Amino acid sequence: MAKKLRTPLAKIKASNAEKRHKARQKRLIKVGIKPLISLLPPELLEDLADSSGVDVQVKHLWGRLMALLMVYSIVMDRDDSFHTLADVYNSHSFQLFSGKGGHQTSHSSLASRFATIKAAYFEDLYNGFISNIQRKYGSRLDKEFGRLARFDSTMVCLSAALASSGTGMRVGAKPKKGKGKVQVKFTVGLQGLLPAHAQVHCDQAHLSEEKALKEAIDQADLNADDAVVFDMGMKSRKTFQTFQEQGRVFTTRLKNPRYRLVKVHKQIKGREHKNLEFLADEIVHLHKSGGDNILEVPFRLITAKVRTGEKANTTLYLLTNILDLNAGQIADIYLQRWDIEVFFRFLKQEIGLRSLLSFNENGIKAVFFLRLLTATMLRLFMWLNKRDGYKAAKFAFQDELLMEIARTLALHMATGTPLHTDSQEFRKILDG
Repeated sequence: MAKKLRTPLAKIKASNAEKRHKARQKRLIKVGIKPLISLLPPELLEDLADSSGVDVQVKHLWGRLMALLMVYSIVMDRDDSFHTLADVYNSHSFQLFSGKGGHQTSHSSLASRFATIKAAYFEDLYNGFISNIQRKYGSRLDKEFGRLARFDSTMVCLSAALASSGTGMRVGAKPKKGKGKVQVKFTVGLQGLLPAHAQVHCDQAHLSEEKALKEAIDQADLNADDAVVFDMGMKSRKTFQTFQEQGRVFTTRLKNPRYRLVKVHKQIKGREHKNLEFLADEIVHLHKSGGDNILEVPFRLITAKVRTGEKANTTLYLLTNILDLNAGQIADIYLQRWDIEVFFRFLKQEIGLRSLLSFNENGIKAVFFLRLLTATMLRLFMWLNKRDGYKAAKFAFQDELLMEIARTLALHMATGTPLHTDSQEFRKILDG
């Protein structure tokens, strides 16, 4: 009887090692940080500095250095105060990353610089960064994520020091003493993967989403057929009419709307889609806000009931002017609005949006656009490297950043190249 052959232990170990190696290879970085940093080329930084005058009468704390300082500090979780930023600025690692030379600074100098720096420089820098992303990855992003634009706002409370400076909008009833709860509003339009439009509001008028969201949508760079989705914060019938007249495609949600039935659009009562049971799909005329007058403009109103979960039996009213998609597709469009809520959580938990740093509106805007730029760079890094979690992606980005600094130092030691941004040799190193 032939003996049963047994696989040698060494062969089993080799096979397992090969499997682990293949699994690890799948997790390795496919796209490092250099291609992402290159989307902020020195030419863009310098051209914007020249056109904006951001560095006029400034000897050391140039606009491009403030941008690199915030990006570096946010990625390294060292962005909670100007004291920490000063420590980062004065560190050898940031000198290697930025090529700034040996100049040192203080927290008060950084605070003063952000308070007076032209915030429009960083907004333009962010927009230039988005344009470069669109040129390089736009077709791939559109194919994978589409162009659905989700608009919403998030609020950040100001500290006592910031509130006393007079910056920010009061929320709620005015208290008998003091200014009460004071906040800043950030309105963002998330188009596909990218936050392609953003605004900062510190004035009381923009506390209303009717104004903030309408303004953001009007100013966003959208194609005529790009659909927008927003939540119940904006419910003005006049705004809906304006969108209809402009040909702006939209989907939103209403709360217990008053309307007059024009006709049944589709018979869908009892049909189910995911966790929804549809009740009606109708063409309606809405009542104008605060009265019995009817807005003689037809809209599509889809009524559905949540089947299970915490909000079971809740009735949803989805309003849209899209007629050529079925009710399930309209529901899916609205549900994608949740992506922007996840993005806001990412901004606050991983990108430090809760820390406004500056004491005035100018500084708040400057810091916000730098945080948004960093967040966008990280989201792009996640997508290119097929990373799922924000925390894991941020750690991998940190690791890549440190490796680039190590490579820069090694090249410097091997070639004697000066570590300064005004050096052509150093720029060649950064450009690879």
